[in-house]
This record gives sequence, structure tokens and C-alpha cells, in this order.
Amino acid sequence: RTQDAALAARFKQAQQVGQLSDKANPIVLGAMTSALLHSLSLRARAGYEREALVQWAQQGVKDLLAR
Repeated sequence: RTQDAALAARFKQAQQVGQLSDKANPIVLGAMTSALLHSLSLRARAGYEREALVQWAQQGVKDLLAR
């Protein structure tokens, strides 16, 4: 939960300076980003190739920050 809160705070800050849409929900984005990081960590430990992990990360970021 600490990671979720830290990420949510950063998304809120991004909102305040116009880097993120006012319609975005920082709490949800924080939790989803944390979930993405957790999934990437599990997959890395399971032996997924680096390129696959990079593709997952890139797509995850695009999906999270879609306007």
C-alpha cells in the first residue's frame, strides 16, 4: 500500500502541474502502476526474456496514461 500511495501522490502532483488530465484518478493510477510493477517482477523471476518484459512495461505505461 505504501507504494500505491507514493505513486498516487506523484500522479496527483502531475495533475496539479498539468502533466496529467484532471479526469484521471491518481489513486487508481497508483494502484494500477503498482500492479504492473508487481507483475513485471513476478515475470522476471519466472524467467521471462528481457525484451518481453520491456514490451509489457511499454504497453502498460501507454495504457495507464492514455488520455
